[in-house]
Amino acid sequence: MRRIVKVKKALSGNLIVSALVAAGTVALLVSNSLASNSSDARRKAERSLYNAMLYPAVYSAEKIEVADLPEYVRDRVRVYKQRCAGFSSRLPELDPSRDAFIPNAVLAKKKGIEKVIFSLINKEGIEDIAAGYAKDAKLYYEWEGFSEGPLAEATYAEEFLNGNPETPIRPYLIIFILHRYKHAVFAVEYEKDLVLNCGGKPKKYPWTKETYERALKKYEYYLNMAKEEQDLLVGWFAGYIDKIDNAGDLY
Repeated sequence: MRRIVKVKKALSGNLIVSALVAAGTVALLVSNSLASNSSDARRKAERSLYNAMLYPAVYSAEKIEVADLPEYVRDRVRVYKQRCAGFSSRLPELDPSRDAFIPNAVLAKKKGIEKVIFSLINKEGIEDIAAGYAKDAKLYYEWEGFSEGPLAEATYAEEFLNGNPETPIRPYLIIFILHRYKHAVFAVEYEKDLVLNCGGKPKKYPWTKETYERALKKYEYYLNMAKEEQDLLVGWFAGYIDKIDNAGDLY
C-alpha cells in the first residue's frame, strides 16, 4: 500500500514538473513571438520613414507607424509627418502630354526634394528656398545601376553646400549627398565586376580604383557629418543607411 502511495506521489510530482516545464516553454515561445513581432514592426516603420525621406513621390509619410520607431526619434517624426501633410509645391505642374514622360519623371523627383526639405526644416521662408533649390538640382531620370548618376547628383549638391555653408537646407543636403555616395560605392563595384568578370567594355563602364576610393571616402565623410547634426532625424538616417549592405536595399 505504501509503495502504491509513493508511486502516486512520484507520478503526481512528475506531472507537476512537466506542467511547469510546459508552462515555461509556452511563456518563452510567447515572449519570443512578441519580441519578433516588435522587431518586425520596427523594421517596417523604419523602412517606411527611410522611403518617405528619399522617395516621397512614391512613399507617403502618412503610413509611418510612429509608435513602432525608436523612442528617441518619435516626437521628431511626428513633426515631420505634420509638415508633410501641410506641404504644397511651388514648382510647375506636370505636363500631361505623352512626350513629356522623362521630364515629368524628373520634375516629380524635384517636387519630392522640395517636399522633404519643407518637411525636414521648419524655418521662415523655407518654402521658397526648397522650391528654388529643387528647381535647379541636377537629377537623372534613372541611373541604370551605374555610378555616373549618383556621382553627378552628389557633386551638384556638394558644390551647392560648399558654396553656401550657412544654408538652412544643410541637414537635407547632408542626407542627400550621403545617400548618393552610398549608391555610388555599390555602383562602382558593379561596374568593376562587369569589366573584370563579365566582359564589359571599360569605355562603357569606366570604373577605377580611384573612383571607388573617392566615393567611399566621401560617404564616410558625410556619414560622420550626419551623425554630428543636432537634428535627431538626420542622425537616425545616418545610422539606418550605414547598416544597409547591398545596393537593392538602398531603393
